[in-house]
Amino acid sequence: MSHTFQPTAPLNVLLPLRPAALEPAFFGKSHDPTYLTTVPGSRELTFHAPGKADPAVIALDERTKSTLTLTEFSLFPTVIARPLDIRVPVLLANGAGDTLFCGPTLTSGNLCSSAQTLLALEAPRLGPRVPCVEAWVLPGAGHMLNTILDAPRWFAVAQEWSTRLVGAGPGPAPGCAR
Repeated sequence: MSHTFQPTAPLNVLLPLRPAALEPAFFGKSHDPTYLTTVPGSRELTFHAPGKADPAVIALDERTKSTLTLTEFSLFPTVIARPLDIRVPVLLANGAGDTLFCGPTLTSGNLCSSAQTLLALEAPRLGPRVPCVEAWVLPGAGHMLNTILDAPRWFAVAQEWSTRLVGAGPGPAPGCAR
């Protein structure tokens, strides 16, 4: 996820939420009214790229969904705004159609319109001691990259990046290219 919310992100998240106690999957689990879950059928639009994810994956996500609390949700903007001090290589990866964290920028259109835009706007937020940062954007993906039918493209990028920066076997890690 990035640090740039879609302007509609609060609505994209809040509108499909309801008290978990009203959800049949949580009946009898003693959730107080501050525990929330998603309305049935809303997870595809909120977290996945509609029409891009395997319907069986979306159905499983709906069946195995969990809860969050109002406290967790209310603290999220503070967590996102917190300064970071990352000291390891970073691969930023977002779906181009993330309805939560690919908001508009002041100068470059949508944050996830390209890897270059994502890199330019997110890298400075990682702190001055991050040794190297790369970015990649998966076209057609929503918030959850791992669930779309084209996810193997993302897996290949992550594997290549890990092998290149961490290494494939024993010995010192290759590290960042300078």
